[in-house]
Amino acid sequence: MGRAEFLDLARLPRLLRAVPPDSVLQALNRFDPLPLLPGLGETLPPPDPSVLRSPAAQAAAGSVVKIEGTACDVGTQGSGWVVRDDLLATNAHVIAGHEGTRVLAPNGQTLSARPVYVDPANDIALLRVRGLEADALPTDPDDEGSRPVALLGYPRNGALVATAATAGSARTVLSQDAYERRVRPRVVVPLRGSVQPGESGGPVAHAGVRTHGRRDMETTTYLVTGLTCEHCAHAVTEELSALGGVTRVTVDLSPGGQSQVTVASEAPLPEQAVAAALGEAGDYRLARAWPA
Repeated sequence: MGRAEFLDLARLPRLLRAVPPDSVLQALNRFDPLPLLPGLGETLPPPDPSVLRSPAAQAAAGSVVKIEGTACDVGTQGSGWVVRDDLLATNAHVIAGHEGTRVLAPNGQTLSARPVYVDPANDIALLRVRGLEADALPTDPDDEGSRPVALLGYPRNGALVATAATAGSARTVLSQDAYERRVRPRVVVPLRGSVQPGESGGPVAHAGVRTHGRRDMETTTYLVTGLTCEHCAHAVTEELSALGGVTRVTVDLSPGGQSQVTVASEAPLPEQAVAAALGEAGDYRLARAWPA
């Protein structure tokens, strides 16, 4: 009998109540040494990009923050979201060992933060951030099975990005804690989608109504600073159009402010490539990326 057969959803909770999790995992390794989070191997529907255009997903962007700090003399970065006034939620591993945690909000605020609650077993942390001017995100306790969602965060210390994914039903699994010290039972929600370093701690937003459809092109709107005239818009359009796979570039000019640059491409563009193209065009900087 393999681990996947042994650890079905019906047996696992009863087993964990009777035997310490570490002992369970050691016993299972005798059957199958490959690590497995039971129940997460089920097939979820592919992500539906249309969820990124939902009002709920777009409204959530203003409540997602970047979290930075220093641990063991190394800079670390993750994401978080507003739970209520002056209170943020993130993953416990995002702030592990932090000295001088600070929060960068979409409205330009940079504020210090301190942990007021940490749950290593479930990898959850709450941070107090005095003076944060951002709306709290509503939470949804319902478990409705698989549905399209948007993952929001700051991948690789870059701009705020939303990524389409599919969320499944919550279930109990065996997993290491936030500090990778102990194996514990945890309740997790499986996701089908791409999560990059730096996005840990960000929220999962859903539209409230299941949407369907397919989009053959990737369309992303970038907020770009430094554009002051039509010549700037032309230079940016020319450089971005030269990137591989780009089929269309449009610029909504806001002189001296944040101009909206919308790029249609055959595949997602690396943020570094977009930033480099803007640099070639002139003194233009990427402020934020948002899928259209």
